[in-house]
Amino acid sequence: PADHYCVGPDTVHPVRCPAYSHAVAGSAVAAACVCEKRYFQALLASQECTLCNRGFFCPEQETQVQCPLVHQTTVPGAWRAEQCFCQAGYFLGPAGTCLQCPLHFYCPGNTTAGIQCHENSITLSTGSTQASDCKCRPGFYENATAGSVVCTVCPVNAYCTGGVAAWTLCPLHTSTFGLQGESSVLGCLALPGYYSHDGVGSNAATPCPVGHFCKGKEAVPTRCPPNSNVTVAGSSGVQACKCVPGYFGKCLISVDRCAEEGFCHLCPVGVWCAGGLNFQECTQGKATLQAGAHSVDACQCAPGYSYAGNQTAQCIPCERGSFCAGGASVPNICPLHATTLSAGARSADAVSYTHLRAHETRH
Repeated sequence: PADHYCVGPDTVHPVRCPAYSHAVAGSAVAAACVCEKRYFQALLASQECTLCNRGFFCPEQETQVQCPLVHQTTVPGAWRAEQCFCQAGYFLGPAGTCLQCPLHFYCPGNTTAGIQCHENSITLSTGSTQASDCKCRPGFYENATAGSVVCTVCPVNAYCTGGVAAWTLCPLHTSTFGLQGESSVLGCLALPGYYSHDGVGSNAATPCPVGHFCKGKEAVPTRCPPNSNVTVAGSSGVQACKCVPGYFGKCLISVDRCAEEGFCHLCPVGVWCAGGLNFQECTQGKATLQAGAHSVDACQCAPGYSYAGNQTAQCIPCERGSFCAGGASVPNICPLHATTLSAGARSADAVSYTHLRAHETRH
């Protein structure tokens, strides 16, 4: 009978073919038993039929046939070539060939197109096979919400390298200055009053040194303009720079011009400058005799004045008959037969010779 074989004329009982195989009626040998579709003869020495492996198809024959390159079957036991689908990482193209899944898509297999990654996520290479291959792009982090991953923009003062479940805070004294979505530490810049040695915040920023100001986002501190200084660290603008002793002034133009051109003026003759905004007047009868005076000690008797006796604290008008160039401790007495016409004479030019005047009067 069918699905049996009889080895000789004396056979009393036909032998049934092995499981999952069949033979035509009148078969006389075991080799006449052929595996039915979905099965193949795994061992030539054995008539047993084995379920067709995944990635192969088994028509009615002894061996299994491998699917074409980058093809796969969804389950074991395929029997037609049409059951070979593009394997995971590939999709069936318009020409009927399997194409590798492109960047930022994934292909689970047996599809005619790749599946695009969820918003703000990417794949790192072609041929991705599953949704978990999609990682948040740089500037975003993985935020698990209700069992799914949502790529959320990196917050202010942090950076997100991509593909991670949390952001990284900027180093100490650095900031993204209000910007979201920074993808690396290069987006973290020094705060005002600080500077970064490498120009970015890869390390904690350093306080701006004495004598300098740091506007922020800088790699090198800016030195105070000429004849000005700041005595504390951490200054953030040129406004913190004050004129040094012997100079005075303040920034009355744009801060950029002040930083470039300076704003401190040499202390003029007659006054003294302790540093800062304004100059200081000497006390009555006193003045400085050279520009750039930086202390009240530079105030001496002004021209036309002299010290009162041995006292240096007070200057009085130069007496008639003498002249005072200023700064001297005693008046200069006029020569014989000469005098000054009034008190407060400043130089020898004020001396008048009395005998000449009398001679001129008689003639």
